[in-house]
Amino acid sequence: MALQINTGLTTNDGGVVASGAYIIFETYFPANATEYNISMRIYRDKASYDNDFRPLRGIMEIPTLSFNKDIVGNLGDLTFASINAEVVAHLETFVGSGNVSVVA
Repeated sequence: MALQINTGLTTNDGGVVASGAYIIFETYFPANATEYNISMRIYRDKASYDNDFRPLRGIMEIPTLSFNKDIVGNLGDLTFASINAEVVAHLETFVGSGNVSVVA
């Protein structure tokens, strides 16, 4: 699964990214850690991802493409859905509530 941002974005050099930016993320679990790390890549759209274009850099609305999240409870309690929800919530703090959706 991937995510889509349903509002326009702006790059640091003044470029405009129309609604539909495509987000791929990876989750890292460092050994013996009490948190996990999310690393994201943002593409102009799904076609850019499918055609192996480079991810976008310097999105003004999203100041960082990674974040850490504390592991609460047991590591085994984490699911793909719960991690996905954390990424959506993180992105929506920057692009607004309801502006991030899950896509196939």
